[in-house]
Amino acid sequence: MSSYLDVFAHRLKPQLQNVRYWCETSKVPTLQIRVGTGYKPQLTLMVNKFVPLDQELLFHTPWRVKEQSMTRIPSEPWALWSDILTETRLNEFMDDMILELLREESFQRKDKLWVTTFEAAYARSKITMETHRQDVRHA
Repeated sequence: MSSYLDVFAHRLKPQLQNVRYWCETSKVPTLQIRVGTGYKPQLTLMVNKFVPLDQELLFHTPWRVKEQSMTRIPSEPWALWSDILTETRLNEFMDDMILELLREESFQRKDKLWVTTFEAAYARSKITMETHRQDVRHA
């Protein structure tokens, strides 16, 4: 079973290979940021500044937004270093976000069967994930 962390690790590995060196925290303090997807749930992380090997890898294209041009925008060289993003923290964030998505979609729908079906599926997925976590702990 693939976890959210597997997905993020796959995406972050090339970025972390771009670290020439981490800035000393005595000179550039660790920064607390909150990340999200535009919904209420946010994930609080501690990030550290680094000097990149290749500055070009810090440019991104906001391709997910139709109204924006394909202009590349720079990002700052900050990344997770001293903070640990555990699977539990990420799962809690994703669960809260999924619940928020479900509420928004349910509000827009008039079909009671659709709403009831997705609420039941969400509740069942929470039970299944908790059972899986318990099985892993006892293995």
